[in-house]
Amino acid sequence: MRIFAGAGAMALGVRAHAEKDHARWRGTLFGAPVDIQIVDTGDGIAGRALTAAVTRLRVLEAALDLQNPASAICRLNAQGHLSAPDPDLRFLLELSGRLHQASGGHFDPTVQLLWRLYSDHFEKHPTSETGPADALLADNRALMGFDQVHVESKAVRFAQAGMAVTLNGVAQGYVADEIASVFTGFGLDAALINMGEYRGLGRHESGRPWRLAVPHPTQPWRTIRVIDLPPGSALATSAGAGTPLSTNGQHHHLFNPRSAASAHSWASVSVIAGCATIADGLSTTLAVSPVEQAETILKSFNGTRAVGLTSQGELVDLGGGA
Repeated sequence: MRIFAGAGAMALGVRAHAEKDHARWRGTLFGAPVDIQIVDTGDGIAGRALTAAVTRLRVLEAALDLQNPASAICRLNAQGHLSAPDPDLRFLLELSGRLHQASGGHFDPTVQLLWRLYSDHFEKHPTSETGPADALLADNRALMGFDQVHVESKAVRFAQAGMAVTLNGVAQGYVADEIASVFTGFGLDAALINMGEYRGLGRHESGRPWRLAVPHPTQPWRTIRVIDLPPGSALATSAGAGTPLSTNGQHHHLFNPRSAASAHSWASVSVIAGCATIADGLSTTLAVSPVEQAETILKSFNGTRAVGLTSQGELVDLGGGA
């Protein structure tokens, strides 16, 4: 079983036996291509599991996709409140609150305003190496702060009009975990799921762990670490170079909410955790937090570890080594 999407790591040695049939689905998730292949043993289970997984994927996309004006998160951003919030949306907002607290506010979904501001700026000025005007940044910072997002059982609301959130820092990992749950429900116990973040089930067909190569963020032909993924765990990588906004790479999608600028403490951070949701959220969190806070942040989430490449090119093992 293999699932492919654009990601910070690459799977090594996951090719299935040629004589086996495959159930396959290709499509998009949050605007990015996804390719799902399942090695089919001929009993029909793989096809049914795949159909159920795609159905679940579309439910999650309807709640979390920032590109779809009808999604729950887009309606929240447009209205500033949402009654009877989708359970998936509420769960990820609550998890975001934990990450926000653990990072001293560096993880902050209200940076969606910065994303809009910077992406609009560089769309209008594609060759510019400077960001938006300070006055515009100040206006946006006045509407930021996850402590102004109130999450309740029957409603979600913003404290100020004009606020907006993004859950892109945790959503892909959450989708990977939910698909893993679907597959487990069908009795499938060996899979490597890639939705931009990797979620493993069982082991590679050879009996060894799933093996992932973490590439250098700006020199993808170089591998900075090969990781054997413990059974049932996940790997997520965040790197500013993955989504550059300016031609010089100084402005990218990982924002420090305090400075309203792109974060540059880390060139790349890869997190290993027991689930892809936590791995995804923590890789984003560490990527926008100071290097010296990384160990403390990881200690807030048991069983997590990381490999970070600092902006000075130093490779650092965090949370017990990798």
